[in-house]
This record gives sequence, C-alpha cells and structure tokens, in this order.
Amino acid sequence: MEQPNHRIHSLFVLLLLVILTSCQPPPPDILILHNVSIIDGLGNPPLSNMDVIVQGDSILDIRDADNAEVPGSKILHLTGKHVLPGLIDAHVHLATDPKGQDRRRFALRRLAFLLRHGVTGVRDMAGDARELKQLQELSRTGKIQSPDIFYASLMAGPKFFKDPRTRSSSRGYDAGSAPWMRAITDTTDLPAAITAAKETGASAIKIYADLPVDLTRKITEQAHRQHLAVWSHATIFPTLPSEAIEAGVDVLSHSTLLAWELAERLPESSTGRYSDLPIDMASETLIKLLQNMADNHIYLDATLSTFRRDRFAPSVYQNGAKITARAYEMGVPICVGTDVNFSAKGADHAPIIDEMQALANDAGMPTLEVIKAATSGNAAMLGMGEIVGSIVKGRRANLLVVDTDPLTDLMHLTEIVVVIKEGRMVRR
Repeated sequence: MEQPNHRIHSLFVLLLLVILTSCQPPPPDILILHNVSIIDGLGNPPLSNMDVIVQGDSILDIRDADNAEVPGSKILHLTGKHVLPGLIDAHVHLATDPKGQDRRRFALRRLAFLLRHGVTGVRDMAGDARELKQLQELSRTGKIQSPDIFYASLMAGPKFFKDPRTRSSSRGYDAGSAPWMRAITDTTDLPAAITAAKETGASAIKIYADLPVDLTRKITEQAHRQHLAVWSHATIFPTLPSEAIEAGVDVLSHSTLLAWELAERLPESSTGRYSDLPIDMASETLIKLLQNMADNHIYLDATLSTFRRDRFAPSVYQNGAKITARAYEMGVPICVGTDVNFSAKGADHAPIIDEMQALANDAGMPTLEVIKAATSGNAAMLGMGEIVGSIVKGRRANLLVVDTDPLTDLMHLTEIVVVIKEGRMVRR
C-alpha cells in the first residue's frame, strides 16, 4: 500500500504542474494576410492567391489562400494586393551633425517616416555613435517608430578631419580621436582602435578617405579579425578601387567613384572627389576591376540618385549609372542605398524608391532584381540574410503590402496598404 507521505508528494507535484501550465503565456496572436500576391524578395516569380501567416514577430507559414482558417486569428482580406519584404536603405546618415534635441527630433521624424513608408531597415554610414546607439536601442525596444538600425564607426587619414562634419559628430573629443570617428596613422594601435570602435555598437568600420593602401589593408584585416565588416568609399584617395578590393573590403560605396580607377592621376585628397571625366566602358582596367568585385562578392552601394543634385555635373551621374549597369551585368552584387538628406515634412515617399527607379531605368536592372537587391540583397550584405529581407517561413515578419503590382512600376511601392514590422502593423 502507498504510504500517505508519498501520496501527498504526488498530489503536490500534480498541483504544481497544473499551476505552472495555467501560468504559461498564451501563444502570440496570429495575423493572416489573406489572398495576396507574394514577391518573396529572393527573385523568384510572384505567387498569387496566397496566405502569409504571421505569429509573434515571425512568418509562421505560407500557403494557398483556399485553406481552412486558423481559429482565433486576425485576418486582413487583401485580395488583389501585393506583399513583399520591408525595404532596407543601405546608405543613410542620421547623426552626422547632431545638435541636441532638435537633431534628435529630426532623426525621430525621419525614422518614423521611413518605417511608415515601407522601410524596415537602414544602414547608417557613420555619424555620432552615441546618438546612433541610443536610437538603435529605442528602435529595438519599440519605444519609437523606426526601422532596424545598423551603423558604422569611421576611420580615415588625419587630413580628412578638417571636415566640419567630423568635428560636429565628435563633440567632446579632439577631431580624429573619438572611438567612432578615428584618424589613423602608421603609429595607431589598430587592434585597440578597432576594439574601441566595436564597443560603440558598430556593425562595421567605414573607411572614408586619405589612407594609403597599406593602412587600408591593415584596418580591413584587423576589423575582420574582430568580426566587423568593412564598408568603404570606392576610392579612398590615394588608395584606388582595385587596391581596396585587394585589401578585402566588403562593400564599396558610390559607383561613380570607381571612375577614378581610369584616371591618370588622383587628387591629393578626397576634396573634389567625384570624377566627371568621360570613361571608356570597354576599358580592360575597368572590366578587370568589376570582375574582381564579382569574384570576391564585394557589394557595390551604387547611390545613383544622390548624384542627381544640381551641384554635380550630369556626367557624374552618368558615369555612375553606366558603371552600375556593367557591374550588374558582370555579377557584382548591388546594394540599394540613397545617401540623400531629406526632410520628413516635405517628402511624399521614401528616397529609396527614387534609387530603385534609377537602378531600373538608368542602370538596366530588371524590376524584380531591384526589389531583390533592396530586400534580401541588402539583408545579406548586413549579415542578416537568414533573419530578414525575404518572405520565407521562419523569417522575421517585416513586410510591405501595396495596392498595385510594383513589378509593373516601382512607383506602386508608394501605394501602401499596410506596413508590418516584427509582426505588428505600423500605425500610419
């Protein structure tokens, strides 16, 4: 016969299990995007009459729209609408010139505008890392409306730090001494400098200008050793694009800067750095350069649209468009970034739409490939390709739903029905 104390112990364990089970939180709410056409961000042909099922912050399932409903789910009836991954702008500047609370409000307005207009991720190409880290944390905790934020710490030669932007982004430090905006010389303790840059929360080192090739190579090697990416200007002055490629950088920004590979002589510094010289697209030098980028899977952050501004000669834009077109043809992975300083008050769509149109219309990229570059391509460049950037079961539910097929016209990306960030509908 079972002893009384054993019976009491069994009853206690059973009661404890009941209490623990009853205390378990309910599963996250399920949201169904019903009867949509899916552009998955991976370049596959669109799928019509589909359901995208979201649970919590992730895509739970993708299935035909005529399947049975999921009990207890919220259904968005979206017949005729189109869903694609949230867009990622691969070149922004949120804190280049931080000015206290006024600058913070400007950044917050801009971030909220981008998210509401379908941009769910941004890559900031160096500014005040103190400000960027705070914005990133506010975004991660959901305290502000914002895309995901990734940012770089900048390294350049001492001459570059005459630039007023570097001083304003390093207030409290002598120019070139801030951990996130550092002047590099032959005597710099690079392992320590890279460690300090990493501790700012940066995902990468940005190499800007006025660095010889040996320092470019050493920075890149040490950054990779410490598991940081290296994002570089295409021409570093005096380092050529081909030398940056040989150094092993991960991304080159501004396709028009690649034209300097063909110049007989480089400027002594980064001042006046955009070449308006005519270029020979059949040049063996240029072909070899682009082939090396393709072979080493070095991304080209084209930023075409920023060079349409009046202060640039038309040939600067044309050089960039021609080089980008040839780079795409040769298999160089293309990023979609803007580098456009805009006011959220006066804009009616995110600047990334203009860049996507430039890539399609002037660089000859097929529309589906432009969307792929702006979603899964940019995510892969950020090392986030297995998490965001595509509509795949298990990926994070960062989604953009638009009214009309964007494959017929990229401006349809402005016809927003709903934006979803981490499974939650964004208030517009």
